[in-house]
Amino acid sequence: MAIKSWKPYHDLDELFRDFHATHAWDLATDVSEDEGNIYVSIHIPGIKKDKIDISVEGNRLQVTGERQEEHEEGTRRYIKKEIREGKFERIIPLPCAVDESKTTAEIGDGVIHIALPKKTKTAGGQKISIKSK
Repeated sequence: MAIKSWKPYHDLDELFRDFHATHAWDLATDVSEDEGNIYVSIHIPGIKKDKIDISVEGNRLQVTGERQEEHEEGTRRYIKKEIREGKFERIIPLPCAVDESKTTAEIGDGVIHIALPKKTKTAGGQKISIKSK
């Protein structure tokens, strides 16, 4: 019988990675700007646009939604499941005030692209509709 060394930190690291893979959303986000706009791209594959809400309030962009599990009839069972389902929320602080009424959002290839025109004064919050590319 071979002796196997115990690596407590390695085991703890694997436990954390497994927990993160099964209990966290991967909403990778890029935020950039030019002179007149702030641009936000969010990686959000497999979620239909009618299940996503985008709103702007002050210097915050909020993206919420839900991915629903698709159930298949039959004897199929999972060996490994990493695609999350359920509700998600991402709040992105913006570097300046934006014009909510002129904000646009498009979704295509699993990425939402949001363009937020800059302005000098903030107003109340407003919902943003998403268009297909």
